[in-house]
Amino acid sequence: MNEIAAEVLLQASFVILMIGMVLAIGVGAILLIKPDLIARWNRKLNKWYSTRRAFRFMEVVHDTDPWFFKNHRIYGWFMLVVSLVLIYFMIFISAPPESFDTLSTPLNHDQYLVLQFVYYFLLVAICISVPVWLLLIFAPHLLERIMPAMNQWISTRALLRPVDEVNSKYDEFVLRFPRIFGALFVLGGIGGLLLIIY
Repeated sequence: MNEIAAEVLLQASFVILMIGMVLAIGVGAILLIKPDLIARWNRKLNKWYSTRRAFRFMEVVHDTDPWFFKNHRIYGWFMLVVSLVLIYFMIFISAPPESFDTLSTPLNHDQYLVLQFVYYFLLVAICISVPVWLLLIFAPHLLERIMPAMNQWISTRALLRPVDEVNSKYDEFVLRFPRIFGALFVLGGIGGLLLIIY
């Protein structure tokens, strides 16, 4: 990351933190002076929105296998050529440096390790896909046997159930002791602002 981008990111972080501290001071002051106002806002803002309708399309099985198996040679050859071109490009043209000391770009050691991981992960994934495309071209019936086991339908409803539940325990706890939390918010906001500014 160059110095200009790092400076912009740092300044943006400071501004976001300062806005957060000012909001904390404002909410804390309202909790100290007029906690009923926060309670009314809380009731209006804590409306329950179900995610089931938004994620319904994920609950429907879309079977695209017939199209791929019907056009297995066209799709198989296309993906095989793409995979081989990517493998050639990654190994012979854009391979990352073997050691951190040989880097000519301004990356730190952690960024270099992430780059190496992503590179080898993609390379292994593409290499594994090559036999799949060969099977799709020359022996699609073998793939058809294992596709039902791979195409297991996994419902997202159980996974997203916690998101669909209203949890107002923390709000109720804060509103039970408004002046204590109001003082904590104000003091924490002022302390955070002083740390940022000075």
